[in-house]
Amino acid sequence: MFNKITTVLCFALLSGCQSLPVDTINESASQEQNNDNDDSSYFQIANVTKNNNVISFDGGMSFEANEQVKKLIDSQTTSLQIRSRGGEINAGMELAELIYKHKLNVEVKDYCFSSCANYVFPAGKTKVLSANSLLGWHGGALQEDDDFEELLSPEEQKAFESYIVAAREREKRLFRDIGVKQSITILGQSDKYDRYQDCIGWNYSLAALDKLGVKNIKLKDGKWQPATSFNDNCLFTIGEQEL
Repeated sequence: MFNKITTVLCFALLSGCQSLPVDTINESASQEQNNDNDDSSYFQIANVTKNNNVISFDGGMSFEANEQVKKLIDSQTTSLQIRSRGGEINAGMELAELIYKHKLNVEVKDYCFSSCANYVFPAGKTKVLSANSLLGWHGGALQEDDDFEELLSPEEQKAFESYIVAAREREKRLFRDIGVKQSITILGQSDKYDRYQDCIGWNYSLAALDKLGVKNIKLKDGKWQPATSFNDNCLFTIGEQEL
């Protein structure tokens, strides 16, 4: 079991919060707020509701939110509509496993970043994008960060090693099951993209997604023209020819 500082550091490295200083996180970070510019929203429990056969998931990835999804899924459920900036990677993988198990479609409402893009979107039976839907990747369980581990005590390093080994194996199984290349979570961290080091992450062209195994993408408006930034932070695009 991680202590608070280790948990925060793991989140900061792996769940979409790289820009968050460690000392900005507090025990009440899961409290509901609806401010897209508030970085603490990464840690907030999502609002999960259901309308007819569609589950709506709006907010951060968490096991608590996943429990709400489990309660709402039935044999008539067809889709999960999501807007999320990410969350803890195992929570993201658990939600993706639920989606894959129940053969749900995934529709991105506005944006799907970090663990949402890593795991939830690719796990959908059909992946639905509106013209301006944003997808954003910035890392996953495979990434290395020696500087991060140097911040941990020997006990914390041991706990983190156990955490990350299990997460990498779970991530490997998930991507094997859904037929997607595990490298999708880290390709943008290659040295050849150093010129984009000030960006918060990257996205992929439709052709690149197809090549990486993310199939059955439906364009709700007949086109996909995502913005190249989010909250004034840039996102760069990886094309098929770069894979």
